[in-house]
Amino acid sequence: MTTTVNEKSYRRALDTIATNCGATAKDLLTAGHSYLTPEVVISIAKTSPERQQVEMERVGRGEKPLKQKVDVFDTTGYGEIGSRIPRAYGKVNKLSQAVARFAKRLTDDDRVADAAINRFLSASGQLFKAVRRHYQIRPANEPDLAPAFNFKPWRDWSGSSDDEVRVPKVARGLTCGIAFMEKCVRDLRRLPDMPADRQFWPSRLQAHSILVQIFEMIRTLLRTQEMLAGRPATPRIVTHSKPDGDAVAAAWLAERFWYEGRSPEITFVTYDHNWALGSPADCVIDMGGLYAPSLGLFDHKQPAFADRHDSCATRLLWEYLIKSGRPVRHLESLVNVVHAGDSAGARSRFKDEFAESKRAGFHMALKDAKAEHTSDADVYRAMCVWLDRHHKKIVSSAG
Repeated sequence: MTTTVNEKSYRRALDTIATNCGATAKDLLTAGHSYLTPEVVISIAKTSPERQQVEMERVGRGEKPLKQKVDVFDTTGYGEIGSRIPRAYGKVNKLSQAVARFAKRLTDDDRVADAAINRFLSASGQLFKAVRRHYQIRPANEPDLAPAFNFKPWRDWSGSSDDEVRVPKVARGLTCGIAFMEKCVRDLRRLPDMPADRQFWPSRLQAHSILVQIFEMIRTLLRTQEMLAGRPATPRIVTHSKPDGDAVAAAWLAERFWYEGRSPEITFVTYDHNWALGSPADCVIDMGGLYAPSLGLFDHKQPAFADRHDSCATRLLWEYLIKSGRPVRHLESLVNVVHAGDSAGARSRFKDEFAESKRAGFHMALKDAKAEHTSDADVYRAMCVWLDRHHKKIVSSAG
């Protein structure tokens, strides 16, 4: 030990392992086993008690510790989840760039990456569900102060040689990332059954940052699969089935002003939709509990915001379009009535406007569309006709 701090850390680690692993482990520690350097001892002590026992048993058998995969519960906090996910995404990022580079000259050998991607997607979908569930069932008295994880920008591989980013070679590297994801899934599934003093829960900001990261990873993998299959990239706007006024208005805003001239697909899915299945979603509206405008995520519900009534998907998207320089500022009155229909607080602020909307405006048109049409797509298209006409009227009166 070179410093007093390291000496103290080492002594604490010795005590922790001896307490959790018993007399045999203590004998190994005090004997100065060659595998148990101070650095290794400190690393072992940072793991769960179950992992400590496994590693000390390995040392007792003459095996090096911390060198093999283990299936025991081995997660001590959401900080570890927040650490594993970007390491996994690093593998996904490299594969995505590799496939993009060789997109016009892919071979059958390159397409074997599909199997690894499917396994990665499966683990990612399960982890998204587990983290969201843990946030939903976290104890009411659990502190909610931990900040969001600050994930670093992804590496740009454009300057690397072709050999370094050959698709089959990079695809094999996904195995490590898959192990990270599957480890998180296994441990989080066990978490609710652990003793209370061993349980840990994500704060709202932690859950949100992790879920956004997983969503982005899933979308990257799905886009990579499209490239491998030679399918053209089609922009897709996704919102929930049985769309309310907020979902309809926000989807219309996205289609008309964000994806203007690009003919995006509009898809309606259930609230519990598995993002790892189907086609990649470029813009997600009023569902998922995620808000990351640069990634096309526009929901106002938890964990994105502490109070869902502070905004609505339409307002969030409208504000982002204004910041992006799109000509939508004149639609403020529409945004206000949509928000009023989605929030009791906004309803009190825009009482008269909302009453008029129900009498002969947006909400009346939506009511009529739902009475006339049975499919979500038909309801949406009928409302697009009304919204286009309403928009033209606003522009004409202003000009």
